[in-house]
Parts: sequence; C-alpha cells; structure tokens
Amino acid sequence: MTTSKIKTIMAGIFDVDEKLITDHLKQNEFQQWDSLKHISLISAFEDEFDITIEPEEISAMTDFKSIVNIINSKLASK
Repeated sequence: MTTSKIKTIMAGIFDVDEKLITDHLKQNEFQQWDSLKHISLISAFEDEFDITIEPEEISAMTDFKSIVNIINSKLASK
C-alpha cells in the first residue's frame, strides 16, 4: 500500500509513467530527479503521509528503497 502510493507520488512529481518508478530507482541514475524535484518529493510525502522528515533523512532519501524504509519507519512510530 505505502509502496504503491510512493510510486504514484514520485511519478507525479517527475511527470513520468509510474512503470519507470522501480524498486531499484536511484537519484543519480534518473535524470528527472534533480534537487528541486527532491524537495518537491519530500513535501509531497510529508503532506500525503502526515509526517515530518528530518534534514538528515532528506539527504538519505536518494533511492526508492531508502524512501520506503524512512516513510515506513515514520508511519510505524505514529
């Protein structure tokens, strides 16, 4: 559930087909994922999941798996 929602958000921010958002997606390998889009992603995740992502977590969210792990840990601690 969370994973599919994250993929939907990322596809929307990057303006790409959701099929391009794979479990192995990495920021440095995906041209659309620049610093401005990264901030947009964080904001969208915070709004959608009603969480606060800390600065050190923001800088660690450089691939799909780390994003899922951080968001799931935030949701589990709510």
